[in-house]
Amino acid sequence: MVGKTSKEDLALYQQMPKCYIKKKFKQGIKIADRLLAKECSLVVYSKTLAWKSLFWGLLGKPDVGMKNIQKALKKDGQSSLCWHVYGKLRTLKGEFEKAIDCYKTALAIAPNSVGVTKDLGLAQVQIGDVDGFKAATGTVLKSMPRSRQSWISFAVASHISGDLEGALNVLSSFHTQEPTKRMQMKPWDLSELLLYHNNLIQESGDIGQALTHLLENRHRIFDTTSTDESLMRMYVQTGQYQEALSIVQNLLEKNPNNLDYYNHLFTSLRLKSETSKADILETILTEFPDAITPKLLFLQYATGKKFINYTSSFIKQQLSKGSVNIFSTIKCVMKNEVKKDYIKLFLSKHKAALNKNLVNSNNRKAENELFSNIICTARILHHESNHVEALDTIKKAILMNPLASDGYITKARILKHLMNPVEACRAMEKAQRLEPADRWLEMKLVKYLLRADLVEEADKLYTDFLKNETENERVDHVWYLYEKASAHHRSGEPEKALELCQNIDDIFTNMENSNFEMHALSLENSSLRAYEQFLKINKNLRNDKYYLKAATLAVGVALQMQDAKFEDFKKQRQKFKRSTSTNSGGTTKKVTFKAKKMASSHVDDCKNDESSDSDVSPPNNDPDYFVDHLLHVRHFLRALQTHAPNEIETQLLSYEMYSRLRRPLLMMQSLLKARKINKDHHSLLVPTVHLHRSLVRWGAKEKLPQKKLAVLLEMGRKGLWRNKSMEELINVFLRKHGKNLPYLLEGAKALYLMYPAKREDAIK
Repeated sequence: MVGKTSKEDLALYQQMPKCYIKKKFKQGIKIADRLLAKECSLVVYSKTLAWKSLFWGLLGKPDVGMKNIQKALKKDGQSSLCWHVYGKLRTLKGEFEKAIDCYKTALAIAPNSVGVTKDLGLAQVQIGDVDGFKAATGTVLKSMPRSRQSWISFAVASHISGDLEGALNVLSSFHTQEPTKRMQMKPWDLSELLLYHNNLIQESGDIGQALTHLLENRHRIFDTTSTDESLMRMYVQTGQYQEALSIVQNLLEKNPNNLDYYNHLFTSLRLKSETSKADILETILTEFPDAITPKLLFLQYATGKKFINYTSSFIKQQLSKGSVNIFSTIKCVMKNEVKKDYIKLFLSKHKAALNKNLVNSNNRKAENELFSNIICTARILHHESNHVEALDTIKKAILMNPLASDGYITKARILKHLMNPVEACRAMEKAQRLEPADRWLEMKLVKYLLRADLVEEADKLYTDFLKNETENERVDHVWYLYEKASAHHRSGEPEKALELCQNIDDIFTNMENSNFEMHALSLENSSLRAYEQFLKINKNLRNDKYYLKAATLAVGVALQMQDAKFEDFKKQRQKFKRSTSTNSGGTTKKVTFKAKKMASSHVDDCKNDESSDSDVSPPNNDPDYFVDHLLHVRHFLRALQTHAPNEIETQLLSYEMYSRLRRPLLMMQSLLKARKINKDHHSLLVPTVHLHRSLVRWGAKEKLPQKKLAVLLEMGRKGLWRNKSMEELINVFLRKHGKNLPYLLEGAKALYLMYPAKREDAIK
């Protein structure tokens, strides 16, 4: 294997980078196999093996590539190429932190490698290390000052790292460079760069300079809509209302349904009263009679006879067409009691007239109109939370037209809010049978089945929905996994619920990893504005409502599982003590020592997870107290703390987690944050009492250093119990909120927690 490499073999080796550039990966593997079968030098052998590893990884088999690259590194651990390929394979597997370590090792061997530095920067921006990305792109720019992409990448890196002035200086310097073949840009790329540059100037707050810059370069920008929108905003900000009005009118002709255009129209015309806005909208409606947005705005702003005349005409027109979605349009005015009362009165009079007409003749059109009227009335009653009357109303609509799915859909929604999920499910099932080809109805039925805890029926229907997808292509909807997890949780199957929540987390992880290629692609194609939006979306990807719901559910389920297991452990321990009461003391000591050792290992694991060095855990003698369930949902809690820190439920869950891990400082911080969010929330009392009781108990048992205990008690005195004893705190709470049932229940819990002997008082 090891020998002198011939010129023919070197020429063969040089073909592999070309195969990589042209994406001929299978051909590259064949060339690598030919070289590896010959006797060549150790360096060429390891590099050839590295190329083969990369080709396997790019063909979708990174595990095969990993085996080969590890062999290559054993042969030549000082090869920059081998470490570079190792990093790329780590990237393909989504292991970006490990990839960064590989790239740094490669740079330690070959500090001037531009390719490694570029890949390092892309991996750093993927994990959110924007400062590292800026440093990497700056290094690339120094090495390749004549490359357009180097300048643009460094400008973007400076921008996202918060150095707005630096980004503007980089772009200004780039525009003053002498044009070369590599620096010249295509017209569309230049257009995108100019718009991005202008956005940065606007972001810096210099609107006057941004306006001048855009007007000077307007002729070189192809995206006229974005240009006009920027001009519209800047004209309004600088008080040039006449120019803004001209731009807004042009934009409305292109898109009369854009709400932002109407807001700027009102500002440019300096309209403040609702009457004047309604007058302008009335004129616009004559120009764009089919536009939806001006109709909705007119309903909001119009008053008096204008509102009455327009609403009567609009509702009557929609009813005559047999439309059942009128409520979706008029929902925007339901907060106005006067307008809502008029709409209800009009529908009532219209219904009476239709009934009178139907008595004299059998008019099919009038029947459809009456059906739409009843549907709209039922939805208004449902919106008012008058569910019983709404249910009676919708039953009349179903009797009138039992073959229309809209009646059953409305009935299902009403029954859902009447806390009758099974009947709601059956109503939605009837609607789906009437419209078997409606995919939306099918998914609605799945959701209703899951909320009724009919998991098997929901699974069957959902599987039929995805029957055209193979097992490898199938990706379950996040909402489906969450609803299914909730159903399992309600059914007393926490393990299945936790597994489904983890599946949701895996989906989001895969989405984040699959977005990696977008970094290089956007920078190469100069899609800078789109790339900026992409970074924002990628950063807030886990801010999705279903992910946050799943994270909340997962932490709650893990806490319940831990509590159940701890209760089981206590029962087993009591049983063990009774059964070993006659045994010798030596056996008991041996068992106790083993239990302490097991508990200590759990404590050490939890200590490594927390960032606060000052928060030392009191010891715990129960081996199953620190169970794996809590450790497995740490990432869910971190996601909640990152994306929903202002939700009081996040801080209360944090407290519950840290209380079981015995982290007194973090427990205190969680409650202080929760109090900042809502100091009068009923769920704060019990954790406050529990924290005080725990601190006193740990101090009495010397499980907490006295200095730290004093600091924590002082923090609690100032921030939580405000110089009151726990009994005073509970009594004040009950006097203030004693008539509110949730507060009364929390007060009783707190009283029993603090004074178990007062159980009867707590029940009263």
